[in-house]
Amino acid sequence: MCKNWMLDEMFQPGVDFTNVDEVALYDSKQGTNFEVKKELAQKLGIKKGDVVIEFGPGTGALSFACAQEGAKVFAVDTSKAMLDYIQMKYKKLKMDNIMCIHSGFLYYEHKGESADFIITEYAFHHLPDFWKAKALLNIYNHLKIGGKFYLRDVVFSFNPEDMEFYIENWIEKFTSSGLWSKKEFELHVSKEFSTYSWIIEGLIENAGFKIISKEYDSDLKTYASYLCEK
Repeated sequence: MCKNWMLDEMFQPGVDFTNVDEVALYDSKQGTNFEVKKELAQKLGIKKGDVVIEFGPGTGALSFACAQEGAKVFAVDTSKAMLDYIQMKYKKLKMDNIMCIHSGFLYYEHKGESADFIITEYAFHHLPDFWKAKALLNIYNHLKIGGKFYLRDVVFSFNPEDMEFYIENWIEKFTSSGLWSKKEFELHVSKEFSTYSWIIEGLIENAGFKIISKEYDSDLKTYASYLCEK
């Protein structure tokens, strides 16, 4: 039940994906390598018959990769336009094992068999830390015992006193190509909710997960990935 004091997860503080054209532009700028997503699905051990939930699937590459491995995939996103874009893509690919659901981390209620895997890439930072804790409990409850949770996002592994150095380097590196504007990256830092590694790891473990492996970007110190088990 949604209370008046709960976060409106459908409001996005960053880029507002309100139509399919905006999503298509985002997709072209991302330059997603499908083979990399396929390798990730295989590395995670996703196989035929598995139930996979992806929160914030973006334009669908990882969901497609999991579906190609034979998994039943639930693609959950707060952007209706993003889901419409995914549906257009998977209809062309004649896939019938991806279900698009308009919801988010906090309010999604999974129906049917509990998930073998829950995955999310570059979406968790839309939630403030207070609500990340609630989302992790929701994720935990949707997984089978022994189920895996994979998280990759913008996560800061530098010391707080070094933030200016690392943030400026990060912005410079990813805006030098001209595909992304400096304003877009500044907006991420000023308006969205990426957090420190020691905070996210504490939240993950407090939700009941065991962190099996973690990887930090050793150069920019602005990305991290975690594989966790219920």
